[in-house]
Amino acid sequence: MNRAHPEITCERRHVEWPVEIRSVEERQDTRTLVGYAAVFDRPALIGSGALRFRERVARGAFAKTIQEADVRLLVNHDPNHVLARTTNGTLRLSEDEVGLRVEADLDLADHEAALWARRIERGVVNQMSFAFDVIREDWDLEADPPERTLLEVRLWDVSVVTFPAYVDTVASVRMDDRVRRVLESRGVVPSDVSEELAPEDTPWQAPSLSDFTDQPWDELSDAEKRRIAGHFAWAPEMPPERYTDLKLPHHRPEDGAVVWRGVAAAMAALFGARGGVDIPAADRRRVYEHLARHYRQFDREPPEFKEASWFPAPRAGEEPPEEAVRARLLRLRLEALERKLGIWR
Repeated sequence: MNRAHPEITCERRHVEWPVEIRSVEERQDTRTLVGYAAVFDRPALIGSGALRFRERVARGAFAKTIQEADVRLLVNHDPNHVLARTTNGTLRLSEDEVGLRVEADLDLADHEAALWARRIERGVVNQMSFAFDVIREDWDLEADPPERTLLEVRLWDVSVVTFPAYVDTVASVRMDDRVRRVLESRGVVPSDVSEELAPEDTPWQAPSLSDFTDQPWDELSDAEKRRIAGHFAWAPEMPPERYTDLKLPHHRPEDGAVVWRGVAAAMAALFGARGGVDIPAADRRRVYEHLARHYRQFDREPPEFKEASWFPAPRAGEEPPEEAVRARLLRLRLEALERKLGIWR
């Protein structure tokens, strides 16, 4: 049974690669389109904010689908505009050292096919795209941003496109719920609410919800919750379910300016000062990089990143492990720095 074109559920990608129109010597009424709908091992940034990730297509990802699927060559992924099709031999798909190679015979007796052939010849249209479902994939959630490798996909169509489904670093990608769930399984390092820096000697005190708004958290819009989250270095999800989920504030509530003493307090807490902060180990590096960038904005050298590793107190008569001693010394130094900066509470 033929399945309807998945207008909503499938994902789409485009590739910056020349598309050519070639003459067919033995057939004057035909032009052959030659191009690539996908390129192997070329990383692309997709999405934005918490849903931003880097993606590449592995070699062999199309090997099975091009043997089995009934794939069409469309215009702008519109199933009402079919230029060629694999089942009648006018569309030929293959994998080579570059990527997913597309060859399609365009019948010049067909007004629409002739029109698009001329547009491609003149360079008016010069990009291709493919629509797909994922069969197998691999995620590296420790990377920043997360990295996704497409290992095997099911093709729905390849298309010539006037406007790509996304442009490299822009966030207009079609994303299914499965991808969203994978990305949201990690915590979120919110985008800064402001890049402005407060004077370095600005006092700091961790803000409460009333410093941002008079309304209860549950009555705020998602946009307002995201705005408030931008004053912090970590949230378990976006928008946060509760204000108390937000960790490591360092922006001034009234105008969003970055406060140096808030940044230093957040970094100290990340490394265990005052009992540390409840953030998953997988997210600590990203939070550290976020805060380290602010250090540099204030012309300060950030401390070296090291995973927090707290050990239990030794038993009577035992020497504490060397790492535990170092960790406690680091905590004492960070607490001393807080007192010196006037942010110890």
